[in-house]
Order: sequence, then structure tokens, then C-alpha cells
Amino acid sequence: MTEFSYGSFENRGMSARIEAIGGAGTALNDAPFGHLYNPASGAGSERRAAGFSYALPFGGPEFDSFTGSFQTGEIPFDKNACAALSWQHYGSAVYQETTLYASLSTKVAGTLRAGMSAGLLKRHAQGKEDHTAPGINLGLLASLSPSLDLGLSIFNLNRPATGSGSEKAPLRGSAGFAYRPSGTLALGATLEKQEENNIRLRAGSEFRVLRSLYLRAGFSTQPSTVTGGAGFAFGHIRGDLALVHHPELGTGSWYTIRVSF
Repeated sequence: MTEFSYGSFENRGMSARIEAIGGAGTALNDAPFGHLYNPASGAGSERRAAGFSYALPFGGPEFDSFTGSFQTGEIPFDKNACAALSWQHYGSAVYQETTLYASLSTKVAGTLRAGMSAGLLKRHAQGKEDHTAPGINLGLLASLSPSLDLGLSIFNLNRPATGSGSEKAPLRGSAGFAYRPSGTLALGATLEKQEENNIRLRAGSEFRVLRSLYLRAGFSTQPSTVTGGAGFAFGHIRGDLALVHHPELGTGSWYTIRVSF
């Protein structure tokens, strides 16, 4: 039997839409979860959005995650800015991780956007003292054309340390693109590097088959996974489902509901 576990505060993915396309979210605006893949996401948005995500990844319910996020483009001091607040909880009674992040992104020159998120990472292990540390993430997002965006992000820039052994959250960088060759098709790819790990490729596509129905597929390497999912839009409400299949660990699932207003 294969045992599976995450290291402290690794990238688990929050958006079912992005996870369905292989996790290639570095250059994709995906309110209100986009800032969790790139802190520059959302700059220039004039709308507000709120969402909730539940993930049941590989290994059983003891590894499930809950995420809540809110994003607004109504910033009194900067009409080009976007602010977001997110909360995530992962784990069971034996081991838990909780993160709380506030993000701010804005246009800095032409179509170039920059963003930063800062917050707290809390780790709880049964029988041990809880530990909390601050975390800082940075991102850039540029629109080279109406159909092509490039993104760059760095997470855990300050290497926050938690736990009795002062285990440091891994520094993780990613670079990617999002390309929309037509009004019904979107393509994305991300190269992700986490210290002490090999470069990971994440890629996928989204196809709108009906006005309110989307189908998605993708893959990732290191480890090799195959992803897929679907989404629906009804007015200002949107729901998404993602399935991620690992060759040894089986299939995990992600569920997202969001509303814009």
C-alpha cells in the first residue's frame, strides 16, 4: 500500500477550474482564487467575487482541504488595484495547517500588473505546541495581447519556519502563459520549481461547449498526473469540478462554487 503525505505548506491547489487544467494557473485570472496561484491576479477588475472550495486529494478524508476567498476591485485609493482575502484549512485532528492571506495587486506600467500577498501560516500537531509564522508571496502578470498573458510568481519568499524543528515552508517559483485563440478555447501552461524538487510542467485546456458549460483536461509531470473536469455558469453563479488521477495514489477530487456581484 502506498502512503501519501504532503510536506508543510506545499502547493495543494485551491481552484477546481485550474486543477482541471493541470494546475496551470500562473497566468490565468480566476476570481476569487487566482491570487492563490499568482498574487498579481485580478488587478484592474471592477467586480467583486466570493468563493468556497473543497478538495479531497489522494490518501483519504484526513487530507481534505477547505478554502474560502473574497476578491474586490473597488479600492478607494487606486482604481487599478484589486484586493483579496483567503483562508485555507487542511488536515485532521492529528495534524493541521491553516493559512490566512491578504493580497493586493495593481497595474504598474501599461499592461504589467504586480501583486503581493502576506499573511500567517499556522501548524498544529497533536501533543505539540502550535506554531505560527508570517508568509510573503509576490507575482507579476503581463498581457502581451488581448489573447496572450504571461505570469510569474514566487511563494514563501521569506521561508517562514513553523514547528518545534523550525521546518521551513518550501520556496516555490512558477512561470507560465495563458492563451485564448478563440472565444471558446483557452490554453495554459506553467513551469513550477520547488526547492529540492525537479521542474514540474503543468498544462491543460478549457473548451466552452455550450454557453454555460465548460469541459477541461490537462496533465502535470513530477509526478505524472492526468486531470479533467467541468464547469457551469448560471448568471453570476459558477460551479466547477476537477478530478486528478495519480498512477499510484488514485484519484483526488476538487469542488468549487463562486459568485460574482
